[in-house]
Parts: sequence; structure tokens; C-alpha cells
Amino acid sequence: MLHGIVISTATSFILARYVCRDWPEDVIVNPGDNPLTCSPLDCLHVYLAAGDMGEFFTFPHRRVTWVSFERQNRLRFWPYARHRSLCTRTLTHPSARTGRLAFSPPAGS
Repeated sequence: MLHGIVISTATSFILARYVCRDWPEDVIVNPGDNPLTCSPLDCLHVYLAAGDMGEFFTFPHRRVTWVSFERQNRLRFWPYARHRSLCTRTLTHPSARTGRLAFSPPAGS
């Protein structure tokens, strides 16, 4: 990726880049577009995330106000703090520390 962030670990893979939330949708979702503007880059658009998304927040990156991503071909924006809270919650969950499931599977499974 020419303009962005690539994180690849044993448990996660993430591609993202800084964008301006006010840009047109087709510019945000196209990684080839990098308009030379003075717009504040207030959003981190995640193109691909696989594995433990909470790991993303453990790597150094510039803080932004928003995180965007596409789900079912629809662009969505979340406040950065809320997204971080949801993604890192599993890092402190007991099952994340032990590697065991936090529930018991049904009998006979």
C-alpha cells in the first residue's frame, strides 16, 4: 500500500489509510486515490482486517476522530474511541488470556 498502514502479525492482518471524513465515498474507499488537499485527515479507513482487531490499537499510529470501514458494501463511520473500546475489550476478557472458551459447548458437540 503506497499511502497507508500495513500490520501483519501471527494473529492479525490489517490494511488502513488516513482519509478525511468529508471526502466523497468513492475517494475514501479507493486506495489508489490520494487527493492532494489540505483537508484534515481525521479518519482511519480500514480496508481489510483479519484476526484480532484489538492488536491494531497496540501499534503506534496517529490518533484520529473516526474509524471507517465497509460492511455489505456500505461505508460506515464509528467514533475512534468507541471502536477502540469494543476492539480492545477482548484483550482483557478472561478467555483471551487463557485461550479457552468463556462458555461451555452444548453436550454432545
